[in-house]
Amino acid sequence: MNQAKVASALNTISLAFGELAEALTDAPQAPTTAQEESPFVDVPEEAFTAPQGSLARCPKHRVPYIDGAYGPFCKEVTDDPAWGKVKGDRVWCRITPKNAADYLRSQAA
Repeated sequence: MNQAKVASALNTISLAFGELAEALTDAPQAPTTAQEESPFVDVPEEAFTAPQGSLARCPKHRVPYIDGAYGPFCKEVTDDPAWGKVKGDRVWCRITPKNAADYLRSQAA
């Protein structure tokens, strides 16, 4: 490798960077618009106060919980005896917001 050619090339590159910096400094600034569009989405305030995920819906049946005398519960019939309660001739879902995390953990295992 010829060191004289490398030094000359580096000098040329440094001059090019200097000219580029001057051109950018001298260039007129881009006009700003009065209304710039925000990349953020406005989320309604009730989205942060209303129950979400397994606190709002039964994770097995995907239906909203119903308020009962002992708190919210799922009103669906289930085929899973481990997560159901026999009442009459049916097995009713016993998943509530309090035990939904346990149900999800058992299904993930």
